[in-house]
Amino acid sequence: MTHRISHVAAFGVLALLLLMLGRNGAQRLLATVGALALAMATEFAQYLDFRQPFEWWDVRDDGIGILLALALVRLARTRCTLKD
Repeated sequence: MTHRISHVAAFGVLALLLLMLGRNGAQRLLATVGALALAMATEFAQYLDFRQPFEWWDVRDDGIGILLALALVRLARTRCTLKD
């Protein structure tokens, strides 16, 4: 369980940092896809280096972290818009 939480947290923080740089929807989409591509590339590199099965569940957990970050950024932007 700790391993799963670390994947969610690590990629959630990565996505949060990238998403905060996005000024429009296209840039935020690019940040989201880029973070997910990094997750898949990391797992693929581990697959090649260590000759272990590709760990799709790690990519899933990374994706959950990315989606949580996306939801947090959308919520924050919506709240800021409503205050103005």
